[in-house]
Amino acid sequence: MLCIVQAMRLVVPLVVLPVLARRLSGDQYGLYMFVTSLSVWFGLFVEYGFAISGTRDVASATTSRAVRDSVVGTQSAKMILALGLVPLSLIAAAVLPPLRGHEGWAAVAWALAALTGLSPLYYFQGKEQLKLAGTTELVAGVGFLGATLVLIRSADDFGYLPLLLVLTRLAVTGTLSYRMGKAVGFATVLRPVWRRGWTALKGGFDFFVFQAAVSLYTSFNVVFLGFFCTPLQIGAYASAERLVRAGSGFIGQVSVAIFPRLNALRAKDPAGMDLVRVRALLAMVALGFAGMVAAWLIAPWIARFFPAGNADEVAAILRVMSFLIPAIAMSNVLGFQFLVVDRHEKTFNRIILAAAVANLAIASVLVTAYGPYGVASSWVTTEWLIALTCALVVLHHRSNSQTNFAG
Repeated sequence: MLCIVQAMRLVVPLVVLPVLARRLSGDQYGLYMFVTSLSVWFGLFVEYGFAISGTRDVASATTSRAVRDSVVGTQSAKMILALGLVPLSLIAAAVLPPLRGHEGWAAVAWALAALTGLSPLYYFQGKEQLKLAGTTELVAGVGFLGATLVLIRSADDFGYLPLLLVLTRLAVTGTLSYRMGKAVGFATVLRPVWRRGWTALKGGFDFFVFQAAVSLYTSFNVVFLGFFCTPLQIGAYASAERLVRAGSGFIGQVSVAIFPRLNALRAKDPAGMDLVRVRALLAMVALGFAGMVAAWLIAPWIARFFPAGNADEVAAILRVMSFLIPAIAMSNVLGFQFLVVDRHEKTFNRIILAAAVANLAIASVLVTAYGPYGVASSWVTTEWLIALTCALVVLHHRSNSQTNFAG
């Protein structure tokens, strides 16, 4: 049942894309895709990697007081970060070409990022209560789709869109915060303790570096394209990227569901933990290659739902990006289930940082000649570099562990 909920939660928002692409002008649709991608990138600065560190803290807490302490620190830190994001939003409004003449959308990007970052998803992941979080997201997504179908009938209705986006995200974050508040106390959720917030920021810094580096070859690619491409090209790239990320996001959700259990097994049953994650690796890699083939085959069919001017470009970019899926599946398991669980976060961070630098260098060269196709190719190359490097590092660590054990 949980898998069905998670799958539907990822699919429903995708139905919105062709609806908006057909009802808005090309420039409006490109602006919408740019701003929502910008909000995802902004959101990483508020979320700060607490999806990993917060989940691990809640999952490993042995008392209700330890859980409350973790929630207080994490939520306080997120409030600090949401306020700190304001200057970045103002800078974005001033320097990003797609926002010129649409500066109000920078505020929308900030609101979406702040609300997404403040969502206590880490708590439900740590408690292994993903069904509640997934159902909440699904209901909100269906509501947004319904409101879009009713209110956004043509380009003249574009003004409703920012309101719908913010209200939907507010509903999700408010609902999950309320449910967490019932469990740990509303004062714990609503009253920031700045000292604990700063402590949580220090404790989660390695994960923030990881998240920021990841963003430089994922969500930032759309922001990067904003300096070089037209709104139509941005819309085509962002549409294909959203479709691929939905598929890989399902893989990520399965991986996240396993993460708390592995942390619990690490102290109690190391052999059982190793068996679970090896099986997870094999299953995710198989699923990744199946997803790659499926994305390649259905790309032209999916593109038919977009306007004629964008359909061929969406299909072509989607086929390039299909090669990402097995690499993401492999690196997700090797990185989180092996390196992070074994407390090799710094090693994983170095891999991600090197990959982020490589992506920016490759994309800068390819974008001028190939536009969105060049950036898509750079992303594919980067993901495979990460996956193969993680595989080599994990094999190295396991070989050393077996040697030390034999000695």
